[in-house]
Amino acid sequence: MENPLWGAPRIHGELLKLGFEVAQWSVAKYMVKRRGFDLLYAFVIVRLDRRELIWINATANPTAEWVAGQITEAFPLG
Repeated sequence: MENPLWGAPRIHGELLKLGFEVAQWSVAKYMVKRRGFDLLYAFVIVRLDRRELIWINATANPTAEWVAGQITEAFPLG
């Protein structure tokens, strides 16, 4: 885990703040245990008023350009 402070308790708390009712045990159960695998970063956009998933993608190498591209693809003009 890149940031050891973001364990199950921290992620559980953040999900509760967003209005997602989930048990801390469930968060811990589904967290990936790193066993020598490559780290992937996920980019997720959630519409909070409807709890709707708008966009999700993952990469091993997030750059500012990649993030900008994800936003552009998630919210195309026109």
